[in-house]
Amino acid sequence: MTYKKRSVVAIFWRSGGWIALLLIAAGIGIGLFNVTSRQAGSLLASEGQEVLGEITNKARSRNGKSYSYRVSYYFPARNDPYSPGLQDVTASFYDGVEVGDEVPVRYLPSDPTISEVDVGRTATMGWRGLALTIGLLTAGIGACGFLLGRSRALIGLREHGEMREATVTSHAVDPKRKDSAKDQMRLVWTDAQGGTGRSRPYDNADKLPPVGDTITVFADPTGKFDAVWEADVGSR
Repeated sequence: MTYKKRSVVAIFWRSGGWIALLLIAAGIGIGLFNVTSRQAGSLLASEGQEVLGEITNKARSRNGKSYSYRVSYYFPARNDPYSPGLQDVTASFYDGVEVGDEVPVRYLPSDPTISEVDVGRTATMGWRGLALTIGLLTAGIGACGFLLGRSRALIGLREHGEMREATVTSHAVDPKRKDSAKDQMRLVWTDAQGGTGRSRPYDNADKLPPVGDTITVFADPTGKFDAVWEADVGSR
């Protein structure tokens, strides 16, 4: 049986490369969003003016197993004695104030829309966002590098590896994924030289040859890379 040749990109994507790209995209998005937060925090620290404001509202919302806290307030700016503000705050700050309380507010005189009542938190969140951005980009780029290297190695086995006949010994069940309605199956084989291997996961077990069938695998004589089933990468 002849199988369609898979490209490096196709194998990369099927191996979870899309997740790596999603991590990179998330890192870039969070990084761009937090540029504003870091700039605002820096300006508030260097040019901010502190005045007394008043808490006008408190709100707590649940995010999974944790909570987020937000307060509304107003403060006297240069041209508006009731300039409004809204900020996500820490749990300790939230619990320490009540509606009507008079609290210090730091704001930017040149742009009163930039203010904070949990003083210093704007800059802190900006740096945390930067750390998260670096973490996501590092993980995403690292995963991309690993998966691309593995995909190229599989293509190399298809083109230059040792072709061996192997016997299907079983169909192994992978743990059920949250986005899958049923278990995924892997083909397990033993080749003529006694080497063993497994295929990539398949949603439909009907696509797998039955136990006892003979299949073709591409093996690395040096043993550096695991053998790959012909159907996973395409025929030579």
